[in-house]
Amino acid sequence: MCRIVRFPHLDKTHHMIGFRPLISEGNEEYVHHMSVYHCQVPEHLGGTKSVFNKYFNQEPDECYSPSMPMEWSKHCFTFLFTWAVGSEGEMFPDHVGSPLGGPDGDATYFKLEIHYDNPGRRT
Repeated sequence: MCRIVRFPHLDKTHHMIGFRPLISEGNEEYVHHMSVYHCQVPEHLGGTKSVFNKYFNQEPDECYSPSMPMEWSKHCFTFLFTWAVGSEGEMFPDHVGSPLGGPDGDATYFKLEIHYDNPGRRT
């Protein structure tokens, strides 16, 4: 499943220096991996905020299905990080960070892609 997430407005650029998953209790055995992609739309195509603001409260959709908005694939392809079963998350080296926010609002919209494992075919 995919969904668009929006980080809070940050007046100056901050840097993400690590990550860890937050999985609801009872769902640990079903979440297989998660990937996060930065969404960015050039100004001449409308700009990121104008294209993605309408999606950030939208319910998740099946990734890469015909019902998933085309913009999610077209403009959310810059890979930020991934998490997989068995990992508690990662901390980046001291000199590494991914920029978030800033006066232009860059690095504010992201696509969260979650893949599930359902060996018992539970619905």
